Amino acid sequence: MQVSNFSRLSVTAFACIFTRVIGKLTRTSIETYNKEKFLNLILNRNDRGLITVSNHTATVDDAVVFSVLPLSVLLSTPSIFRWSLGAKEICFTNSLYNWFFSSGQILPIERGAGIFQDTMDRSIEKLNKKEWIHIFSEGRVNQSSEMLRFKWGISRLIMESKIPPLIIPFYHTGIDKLLPLKSYIPRMNNEVKIAFGNPIDSKILLKKVEGLNEKEARIFIANYLREKTIELQVNFKKYNFNKV
Repeated sequence: MQVSNFSRLSVTAFACIFTRVIGKLTRTSIETYNKEKFLNLILNRNDRGLITVSNHTATVDDAVVFSVLPLSVLLSTPSIFRWSLGAKEICFTNSLYNWFFSSGQILPIERGAGIFQDTMDRSIEKLNKKEWIHIFSEGRVNQSSEMLRFKWGISRLIMESKIPPLIIPFYHTGIDKLLPLKSYIPRMNNEVKIAFGNPIDSKILLKKVEGLNEKEARIFIANYLREKTIELQVNFKKYNFNKV
Protein backbone atom coordinates (compact mmCIF):
# COMPACT_ATOMS: atom_id res chain seq x y z
CA MET A 1 0.00 0.00 0.00
CA GLN A 2 1.38 3.40 -1.02
CA VAL A 3 1.17 6.09 1.66
CA SER A 4 2.09 9.76 1.66
CA ASN A 5 5.06 11.15 3.52
CA PHE A 6 2.60 13.16 5.65
CA SER A 7 0.83 9.93 6.69
CA ARG A 8 4.14 8.27 7.50
CA LEU A 9 5.34 11.16 9.65
CA SER A 10 1.95 11.53 11.38
CA VAL A 11 1.64 7.86 12.30
CA THR A 12 5.27 7.55 13.40
CA ALA A 13 5.03 10.67 15.59
CA PHE A 14 1.71 9.51 17.06
CA ALA A 15 3.01 6.01 17.82
CA CYS A 16 6.15 7.38 19.46
CA ILE A 17 4.36 9.99 21.57
CA PHE A 18 1.56 7.56 22.52
CA THR A 19 4.09 4.90 23.58
CA ARG A 20 6.04 7.39 25.67
CA VAL A 21 2.87 8.72 27.32
CA ILE A 22 1.75 5.16 28.17
CA GLY A 23 5.20 4.59 29.63
CA LYS A 24 4.82 7.62 31.89
CA LEU A 25 1.27 6.75 32.94
CA THR A 26 2.21 3.16 33.78
CA ARG A 27 5.41 4.21 35.55
CA THR A 28 7.48 2.18 33.13
CA SER A 29 11.21 2.84 33.21
CA ILE A 30 13.28 2.08 30.12
CA GLU A 31 17.02 1.46 30.27
CA THR A 32 19.37 0.66 27.41
CA TYR A 33 22.83 -0.75 26.90
CA ASN A 34 25.01 0.19 23.90
CA LYS A 35 22.35 2.57 22.55
CA GLU A 36 24.77 5.26 21.35
CA LYS A 37 26.77 2.75 19.33
CA PHE A 38 23.52 1.42 17.86
CA LEU A 39 22.33 4.92 16.99
CA ASN A 40 25.65 5.80 15.39
CA LEU A 41 25.43 2.74 13.15
CA ILE A 42 21.89 3.62 12.08
CA LEU A 43 23.07 7.04 10.93
CA ASN A 44 26.43 5.94 9.50
CA ARG A 45 25.92 2.68 7.66
CA ASN A 46 28.45 3.46 4.92
CA ASP A 47 26.14 2.65 2.03
CA ARG A 48 25.02 -0.73 3.33
CA GLY A 49 21.66 -2.12 4.33
CA LEU A 50 20.94 -2.94 7.96
CA ILE A 51 19.13 -5.88 9.55
CA THR A 52 18.17 -5.89 13.21
CA VAL A 53 16.90 -9.03 14.91
CA SER A 54 15.58 -9.57 18.42
CA ASN A 55 13.53 -11.73 20.72
CA HIS A 56 9.75 -11.25 20.56
CA THR A 57 7.91 -11.16 23.89
CA ALA A 58 4.84 -8.96 23.25
CA THR A 59 2.80 -7.49 20.42
CA VAL A 60 4.09 -4.01 21.33
CA ASP A 61 7.80 -4.91 21.25
CA ASP A 62 8.41 -2.89 18.09
CA ALA A 63 6.69 0.26 19.36
CA VAL A 64 8.38 0.20 22.77
CA VAL A 65 11.90 -0.62 21.61
CA PHE A 66 12.07 1.93 18.82
CA SER A 67 10.44 4.67 20.91
CA VAL A 68 13.86 5.05 22.58
CA LEU A 69 15.28 6.48 19.35
CA PRO A 70 15.44 10.27 18.97
CA LEU A 71 12.76 11.99 16.91
CA SER A 72 15.45 12.94 14.39
CA VAL A 73 15.60 9.25 13.45
CA LEU A 74 11.92 8.41 13.91
CA LEU A 75 10.82 11.28 11.69
CA SER A 76 13.62 11.05 9.15
CA THR A 77 13.37 9.73 5.60
CA PRO A 78 12.02 6.18 5.09
CA SER A 79 15.53 5.01 4.21
CA ILE A 80 16.83 5.89 7.69
CA PHE A 81 14.05 4.53 9.93
CA ARG A 82 13.31 0.81 10.14
CA TRP A 83 10.91 -1.29 8.11
CA SER A 84 9.49 -4.05 10.29
CA LEU A 85 7.71 -7.26 9.35
CA GLY A 86 4.25 -7.54 10.94
CA ALA A 87 1.78 -10.43 10.92
CA LYS A 88 -0.71 -9.91 8.10
CA GLU A 89 -3.55 -11.61 10.00
CA ILE A 90 -3.14 -9.18 12.92
CA CYS A 91 -1.94 -5.88 11.46
CA PHE A 92 -3.61 -5.83 8.04
CA THR A 93 -7.19 -7.00 8.58
CA ASN A 94 -9.05 -3.90 7.34
CA SER A 95 -8.45 -0.68 5.40
CA LEU A 96 -7.77 1.43 8.51
CA TYR A 97 -5.19 -1.03 9.83
CA ASN A 98 -3.67 -1.28 6.35
CA TRP A 99 -3.19 2.50 6.25
CA PHE A 100 -1.95 2.80 9.84
CA PHE A 101 0.63 0.02 9.76
CA SER A 102 1.78 0.80 6.22
CA SER A 103 2.29 4.41 7.31
CA GLY A 104 4.30 3.11 10.26
CA GLN A 105 6.63 1.27 7.86
CA ILE A 106 5.33 -2.21 8.67
CA LEU A 107 5.41 -4.81 5.90
CA PRO A 108 2.72 -7.55 5.93
CA ILE A 109 4.21 -10.99 6.43
CA GLU A 110 2.00 -14.06 6.07
CA ARG A 111 3.04 -16.49 8.77
CA GLY A 112 3.36 -20.04 7.49
CA ALA A 113 3.70 -18.94 3.85
CA GLY A 114 7.43 -19.57 3.76
CA ILE A 115 10.48 -17.47 2.94
CA PHE A 116 9.67 -16.89 -0.75
CA GLN A 117 6.63 -14.63 -0.34
CA ASP A 118 6.28 -11.10 -1.74
CA THR A 119 7.15 -9.30 1.49
CA MET A 120 10.49 -11.12 1.70
CA ASP A 121 11.19 -10.03 -1.88
CA ARG A 122 10.32 -6.44 -0.94
CA SER A 123 12.57 -6.64 2.11
CA ILE A 124 15.50 -7.71 -0.05
CA GLU A 125 14.77 -4.82 -2.42
CA LYS A 126 14.88 -2.40 0.52
CA LEU A 127 18.18 -3.83 1.72
CA ASN A 128 19.53 -3.39 -1.81
CA LYS A 129 18.53 0.29 -1.48
CA LYS A 130 20.61 0.38 1.74
CA GLU A 131 17.56 0.59 3.99
CA TRP A 132 16.88 -0.99 7.41
CA ILE A 133 14.79 -4.12 8.03
CA HIS A 134 13.82 -5.34 11.51
CA ILE A 135 12.74 -8.94 11.88
CA PHE A 136 11.46 -11.04 14.78
CA SER A 137 13.06 -14.29 13.68
CA GLU A 138 11.28 -16.46 16.25
CA GLY A 139 8.21 -15.91 14.07
CA ARG A 140 5.76 -15.34 16.92
CA VAL A 141 5.47 -13.94 20.43
CA ASN A 142 7.39 -16.11 22.88
CA GLN A 143 7.28 -15.30 26.60
CA SER A 144 9.32 -18.28 27.79
CA SER A 145 12.97 -17.86 28.76
CA GLU A 146 14.11 -20.21 25.98
CA MET A 147 14.41 -18.57 22.59
CA LEU A 148 12.65 -20.36 19.75
CA ARG A 149 14.43 -21.58 16.64
CA PHE A 150 15.07 -18.72 14.23
CA LYS A 151 13.17 -18.98 10.96
CA TRP A 152 15.17 -19.06 7.74
CA GLY A 153 13.75 -15.79 6.41
CA ILE A 154 16.63 -13.81 7.91
CA SER A 155 19.06 -16.14 6.14
CA ARG A 156 17.43 -15.42 2.80
CA LEU A 157 17.64 -11.65 3.40
CA ILE A 158 21.38 -11.95 3.99
CA MET A 159 22.16 -14.45 1.25
CA GLU A 160 20.24 -12.67 -1.52
CA SER A 161 21.11 -9.03 -0.82
CA LYS A 162 23.37 -7.58 -3.51
CA ILE A 163 25.53 -5.86 -0.90
CA PRO A 164 25.93 -7.93 2.29
CA PRO A 165 24.10 -5.98 5.02
CA LEU A 166 25.21 -5.21 8.54
CA ILE A 167 23.34 -7.10 11.27
CA ILE A 168 22.66 -6.03 14.85
CA PRO A 169 21.03 -8.42 17.33
CA PHE A 170 19.41 -7.07 20.46
CA TYR A 171 17.67 -8.54 23.47
CA HIS A 172 15.03 -6.97 25.71
CA THR A 173 13.13 -7.79 28.89
CA GLY A 174 10.08 -6.37 30.65
CA ILE A 175 7.79 -5.58 27.71
CA ASP A 176 5.90 -8.82 28.35
CA LYS A 177 5.11 -7.52 31.85
CA LEU A 178 3.89 -4.19 30.45
CA LEU A 179 1.39 -5.90 28.14
CA PRO A 180 1.01 -9.65 28.78
CA LEU A 181 -0.49 -11.93 26.14
CA LYS A 182 -4.26 -11.59 25.68
CA SER A 183 -4.25 -8.37 27.69
CA TYR A 184 -5.37 -5.02 26.27
CA ILE A 185 -4.67 -2.98 29.40
CA PRO A 186 -1.04 -2.07 30.21
CA ARG A 187 0.23 -3.05 33.66
CA MET A 188 1.75 -0.63 36.16
CA ASN A 189 5.31 -0.30 37.49
CA ASN A 190 7.38 -1.97 34.78
CA GLU A 191 11.09 -2.09 34.11
CA VAL A 192 12.08 -2.48 30.46
CA LYS A 193 15.70 -3.13 29.55
CA ILE A 194 17.16 -3.30 26.03
CA ALA A 195 20.68 -4.51 25.24
CA PHE A 196 21.88 -3.68 21.73
CA GLY A 197 24.58 -6.02 20.47
CA ASN A 198 27.67 -5.30 18.43
CA PRO A 199 27.34 -5.22 14.64
CA ILE A 200 27.94 -8.39 12.66
CA ASP A 201 29.37 -8.03 9.16
CA SER A 202 27.46 -10.47 6.96
CA LYS A 203 30.44 -10.58 4.57
CA ILE A 204 32.25 -12.57 7.24
CA LEU A 205 29.15 -14.65 7.93
CA LEU A 206 28.78 -15.51 4.24
CA LYS A 207 32.38 -16.70 4.15
CA LYS A 208 31.53 -19.16 6.91
CA VAL A 209 28.93 -20.85 4.70
CA GLU A 210 31.07 -21.15 1.58
CA GLY A 211 30.96 -24.75 0.41
CA LEU A 212 27.58 -25.45 2.01
CA ASN A 213 24.46 -26.04 -0.05
CA GLU A 214 21.64 -23.50 0.13
CA LYS A 215 19.66 -25.30 2.82
CA GLU A 216 22.72 -25.89 4.99
CA ALA A 217 23.73 -22.23 4.64
CA ARG A 218 20.28 -21.01 5.70
CA ILE A 219 20.32 -23.26 8.76
CA PHE A 220 23.83 -22.15 9.74
CA ILE A 221 23.09 -18.42 9.42
CA ALA A 222 19.79 -18.60 11.34
CA ASN A 223 21.40 -20.66 14.12
CA TYR A 224 24.43 -18.36 14.28
CA LEU A 225 22.28 -15.25 14.74
CA ARG A 226 20.13 -17.01 17.32
CA GLU A 227 23.27 -17.84 19.29
CA LYS A 228 24.43 -14.22 19.10
CA THR A 229 21.07 -13.08 20.46
CA ILE A 230 21.24 -15.69 23.22
CA GLU A 231 24.71 -14.37 24.15
CA LEU A 232 23.07 -11.03 24.94
CA GLN A 233 20.48 -12.84 27.07
CA VAL A 234 23.17 -14.79 28.96
CA ASN A 235 25.27 -11.68 29.65
CA PHE A 236 22.29 -9.42 30.35
CA LYS A 237 22.92 -8.96 34.08
CA LYS A 238 26.54 -7.93 33.44
CA TYR A 239 25.65 -4.88 31.34
CA ASN A 240 25.63 -1.33 32.66
CA PHE A 241 22.27 0.05 31.58
CA ASN A 242 21.48 3.75 31.21
CA LYS A 243 18.02 5.21 31.81
CA VAL A 244 16.32 6.73 28.78
